[in-house]
Amino acid sequence: MWTPLAFDAVTNLTATWAWTAYPDDGTDEHCLVTFRTISAAGPEKGGYFNEEYGWLSQEAYSECIVRDVYGIRSRIRTGAKLGHLSA
Repeated sequence: MWTPLAFDAVTNLTATWAWTAYPDDGTDEHCLVTFRTISAAGPEKGGYFNEEYGWLSQEAYSECIVRDVYGIRSRIRTGAKLGHLSA
């Protein structure tokens, strides 16, 4: 299940994501979608970062942003409504 922030990040078609190595400062973050740990120590030593939303793992970026495996982004582009209230 996605958090509201993860849903917003994936459905924002104008958000820009940049591959970024995680800073070696002893901290970590988690991917919005997969919850994988992203830190300089690994296992994910970087990911796609957006100032508004935070971090996506390589897998989440590939599946949700690039390949749109759930069809969410393509549905938005066509004007389709999303969610259980869309009928």
